[in-house]
Amino acid sequence: MDMLQSQFASETGVRVDDVQLDKTLRRIAEENKFPSLSEFRAKLEQDGADYKKFREEIRSEIISARLREREVDSKLVISDSEIDNYLSTQVKQLGKGEEYHLAHILLLVPEQASSEKIHERQLRAEEVLKKLREGADFAQVSAGYSDAKNGLQGGDLGWRSLDRTPTLFQEALKKALANSPTKILAEISTDSGQVDFSAAVLKAKQSNADAVFAYSNEEESARILRELKKQGWTKPIIGETTLTGQKVIELAGDAANGA
Repeated sequence: MDMLQSQFASETGVRVDDVQLDKTLRRIAEENKFPSLSEFRAKLEQDGADYKKFREEIRSEIISARLREREVDSKLVISDSEIDNYLSTQVKQLGKGEEYHLAHILLLVPEQASSEKIHERQLRAEEVLKKLREGADFAQVSAGYSDAKNGLQGGDLGWRSLDRTPTLFQEALKKALANSPTKILAEISTDSGQVDFSAAVLKAKQSNADAVFAYSNEEESARILRELKKQGWTKPIIGETTLTGQKVIELAGDAANGA
């Protein structure tokens, strides 16, 4: 971060205190498979790195990211006609096939498995089901139990329309939706890399929903949270674990409160 950025950050109140910085450093340590920040620091120093300098470089990166986000927001000017056109397009797209975000947990049973092995797999499956019914996070359960290649990534299968899902999924999903009191009032699609979420948030408000479910990457999740706050959204905000991740909290600032 250069001197001009540093001065601008100071003037606009963009800062990262030691508590926020330590949280980010701990996350970086965990991502690099270090059980503690002290061990991560020791490794850096062992490799000849100046930890204090590294620490301030991370602080500068966070501040620079927040400044970029603020700069983009300040340059966005969306006219009423653009919002109307966007909403009109979304309305026309409704009913063309709903999509569902799917994930799975795979427990493999060898073809020549013994009765003891099959019983062990069954008990494991029942344990998984029990945890999920008790409210455990799906992605964490997947990481701990799934034999799927993407198990550590939460078993994510992406967004699919009902006709593009396995028959087993279709039957389970239809049953779940039929027995659930939850109703989807509006499905609001967004684009990868999208910067402006003002129209999407406006549509969510106009749906008069009791809550909003947001699913996106870290940068876009932060933008969604800031736009929700800007438009005065006071109802629950629900999402995947990404929504409450440290990076989203850092980028969204106060707007992350309540997510």
